[in-house]
Amino acid sequence: MGYRNVFLFVLTVLFNSFERDSWATPSLSLDRVKTQITTLGVGGAAQSLFASEEWGVLAQEVARGTDAWVGIATQFRTATSGAIAESLDVMIGTAISKNPRAVLRSKLPTETLYYVCRNEPVDEDAPASESIAEFLARERALSLINDKDILTACDVCLQGVRDAIKDLNKLR
Repeated sequence: MGYRNVFLFVLTVLFNSFERDSWATPSLSLDRVKTQITTLGVGGAAQSLFASEEWGVLAQEVARGTDAWVGIATQFRTATSGAIAESLDVMIGTAISKNPRAVLRSKLPTETLYYVCRNEPVDEDAPASESIAEFLARERALSLINDKDILTACDVCLQGVRDAIKDLNKLR
């Protein structure tokens, strides 16, 4: 009986030490992000999200490749640097295979676009074959682009993807 009371006490203390909100999955709406951009500016909104659990939600939304979320991520990318920019490069890169037009229409500077397109899409410790598969999916999606207004951006992105594949094949 004594152990049971101690066990219940420990459980109670642990449960009470966490806020109820910490158990909830963070959510993020496009409207809320737009409001943060209006209030904090693009860079400030990116920094605020980066410092929160919502950054992972942003990554999931951008990975889906919708025009609106890719647009938000590319806005953030143009106003950030360092770890935030690197994280955004990965996010935007993951959207290429799903919606290359959104990425290409984002008007990222050429050098940034090249880096986003060749950026490693998976964990560094994952086998090279996983990265190559993702890069091949990007290459397939980009090869279908024939929109005149984004052909130059597409060529830059394709070059980044092909360079990444070439580098990964050297590691095999």
